[in-house]
Amino acid sequence: PFDYMNVGPVFDAHGTEYGAAAYTAYFEGYFNTTVTQEFKTYFVPFSAMAPMGEGGKPEGAAPSKRQLAAITGLGFNQDGTAGKFELEVKEIAAGSPGGGGGGGGGKTLDLVTFQEGDKTNFKWTDLNDPVMGGRSTSTFKVEGGKGVFDGVCRIVPQLKAPGFCNAEARPSFGQKVPDASAFIEGGME
Repeated sequence: PFDYMNVGPVFDAHGTEYGAAAYTAYFEGYFNTTVTQEFKTYFVPFSAMAPMGEGGKPEGAAPSKRQLAAITGLGFNQDGTAGKFELEVKEIAAGSPGGGGGGGGGKTLDLVTFQEGDKTNFKWTDLNDPVMGGRSTSTFKVEGGKGVFDGVCRIVPQLKAPGFCNAEARPSFGQKVPDASAFIEGGME
């Protein structure tokens, strides 16, 4: 499974803003890839996303319109399955229902792209499980107008379970992820 996004600031059920960066919410939405020689679009409805809860398990409500207006980063997470992986990405977009990956040709908004000079071409970093004693490794690189996230997810010895590999795009100073709130009824593709 892949995919997650960071949003901030966080709002409570009454619309009160927490405001501090420490309260950033991490939403996850899952998709499974298939091996193919051609690019394929995957659609994850925002309604299927949930914030990360205790123990790294998704729990709670989908992102709100206010949260989609304040996305602070997007990324991929490979966990739960040991072995090699490779994901090539042309873009990450917000899409309307039935649009793009949803299968209806609706509107999309680019959130992350990989072309030099694009306002949505952000710096990527990777973080692997050695921070918790694991042995997984990964890289994220941009080449030929696409992002390539690859690596090996390995068993964490003391847990006897697969570790994780993350790759995350965060805007630099002066950059911003576009406001995706108009796509609240859609999702990411």
